Amino acid sequence: MASFWWMLATNPVTLLVIEGLHVAVMTGFTSPDSFWRLATLPFQFWLIWVGIEAEHALNYSQMITGMVTGIAMTYPMDYIGRVLLQKWSYEVGGPAQTFRPSVTVVVPEHKTNGNASHPNGSAAADGSAKHANGKAKQANGTATKKGQVALPASFWAKLAFGIDVATSRRHLNRPSEVKNCPHFSEKDKGYVPSRLKFILSSIATIIACYAFLDINDANAQSNRVPHELFSQDKIPFFSRLSDVTLEEFFVRLTVPIMIAATAYCMLQISYYGVAIVAVGLDVTGVEEWRPLFGSVFEIYSLRNFWGKFWHQMYRDLITDPAHVIAHDVLGLPARGLVTKYVKLLVAVLVSAFFHVLIDLGNGHSWSESQAFYFYTVQALGVMVEDAVVALWIRCFGKPDPKSRLAEMQRHVGAVWLWAFMAWTVPSWMYLHIERRAAAVDKGPLMGMFSISSWVLGKI
Repeated sequence: MASFWWMLATNPVTLLVIEGLHVAVMTGFTSPDSFWRLATLPFQFWLIWVGIEAEHALNYSQMITGMVTGIAMTYPMDYIGRVLLQKWSYEVGGPAQTFRPSVTVVVPEHKTNGNASHPNGSAAADGSAKHANGKAKQANGTATKKGQVALPASFWAKLAFGIDVATSRRHLNRPSEVKNCPHFSEKDKGYVPSRLKFILSSIATIIACYAFLDINDANAQSNRVPHELFSQDKIPFFSRLSDVTLEEFFVRLTVPIMIAATAYCMLQISYYGVAIVAVGLDVTGVEEWRPLFGSVFEIYSLRNFWGKFWHQMYRDLITDPAHVIAHDVLGLPARGLVTKYVKLLVAVLVSAFFHVLIDLGNGHSWSESQAFYFYTVQALGVMVEDAVVALWIRCFGKPDPKSRLAEMQRHVGAVWLWAFMAWTVPSWMYLHIERRAAAVDKGPLMGMFSISSWVLGKI
């Protein structure tokens, strides 16, 4: 019986819920500078350690195990970002500290009667926020007009606020919205589809993504791709160029696309699965579920791929520590190449650290994970891009975005991006693919939810 309760307590889903509630309690029930915020940070990492040591799997689906574990392993980053750096707090009605000039910080003076409603949106409608001295204060520290914010003190209001902070990573449609979050329509950014249309399109997205994942995995299992193609000695490319076979070459070109498509589909399924429930039960509005990924037409550079196309759920959680280290620790100026690239490097290292935790949570050792190498090389690739673009503009000027030259540059950029990923992705992903290819006994990725494996078994 004791083992059952231990299994339940250390299940990835249980740990994920506890991590989220910890963020919710700290942001909903403590002041921005509360001692307990920093004092309980180790609790988040202890939960991760428990999850890694337990090595549990959700037996009904490897895919669900991977997604839940991935989210759980990154929650300490949420805690550091939301609770310690941005200092989200119910008594403030939003973040008490921001590292982006366009975002308003909120430090209100409370009324004692507690009868007024909570300010939904984290700041005043005119873009100002309320400061404790009765004056509205902009993010740059300049005081404007006087005013007060009255907040209710009910337990449920505080809990609801905390849960919202713990579960909303992009803070859409608020002053604190994360940069580069796509809209339902880029031509009409105010457009929001009807509930029915959104739910139907979300269901279609889930079905399409599920079909891709299931069919691709079943096909890979039935064909039994030789796992030797993904062995660690196959990772180097240029140093063993004369030994690279044609099959290896095409595998390297295929892997980045398949890895990106797989991650894309898994994230879409989890995102729209929750969205359907939230919108269907009228817990949230459709406007809170804008697209997770940007346009594929933005995929023509590393900077665009990571900064515009890929999901931005962790953007401020990795850029805020970069800001603190660059300015508060190193004392770098607000602008300049050194500042720009120090921030870039710190951001990718923070991201790499938490991707290492994801690898650990999925059964890999610290030494096996190559997330640090992969993300560091991504930063170097962005620097190379920036240098080439700057040199081109200096020599030839910046072309009209609608011109044929600009279109050709985007095509060349897409080829460069593909080639760069074909070179770098194997360093991190080949170990994952090799183990998956060699795991004959693990069954389909979808587990008991796999339809294609059942169909193939009947043929």
